[in-house]
Amino acid sequence: AFLLNERKKKKKNGEKIMKFHLEDWKKELEDNGYEVSVLMEGLGQNPDIQDIFIEHARFAAKHKIVDIMDKKKQYAAEKD
Repeated sequence: AFLLNERKKKKKNGEKIMKFHLEDWKKELEDNGYEVSVLMEGLGQNPDIQDIFIEHARFAAKHKIVDIMDKKKQYAAEKD
């Protein structure tokens, strides 16, 4: 129970710090003529980021990882 309470405290303090920084950044951007909307959510909750993640995972699943040293050896052998 102690560990859980400590995690809750850290999360609450982290949220306060994040909100403080967001307010600073928002003000700075608005002072420079930008219209700003703040979304307090994780990046992984953004559907566009989810799509990018899935796209990268599909790419990784389809493509073989190549060891750079093997590739250099192959290139050197082809040059001879």
